[in-house]
Amino acid sequence: MSGPALATRPGWQNRRALSVWREQALIEAPVERVWDLIGDPNRHPEWWPLVVEVEGLPRIEQDATYRQVSLTPRGGTVETTFQIEKLDELREIKVRCTDYRTYAHWLITGAQDATFADLEIGFESNRAELGLLRLRLRDGTCGPGRGLTRRTARRDRR
Repeated sequence: MSGPALATRPGWQNRRALSVWREQALIEAPVERVWDLIGDPNRHPEWWPLVVEVEGLPRIEQDATYRQVSLTPRGGTVETTFQIEKLDELREIKVRCTDYRTYAHWLITGAQDATFADLEIGFESNRAELGLLRLRLRDGTCGPGRGLTRRTARRDRR
């Protein structure tokens, strides 16, 4: 059984953040199905390899804050506070870690029966732990694109 097609173009760029990692993907699932997963941070542990748990987010709305438990590059976990900085239903979500000054910014659009996704992860801090995370993004071991593609391909949706 073959999985859905995934076309990605990950890479690093220097922009306003200290460093920025980008990944673009064509996900073989309708935009509504992709949005159900990325537009609700409570569902991020289902597909994002680094996210273990999300709590304290009863409603998805701009400026809402929540706690997230994530895997660290060294194999432990860390609990941090995130804020939903931008939210445009079925189109865009940007969440910011207020503790480590990082962010994840998703833009999605329908592409016939699929979804084009553009993800930017920005690092506005030069903390040593973030350097290890940058390496894991570069080698593909913790990037969210493949996890999202695998999750949208499942028929046993929530």
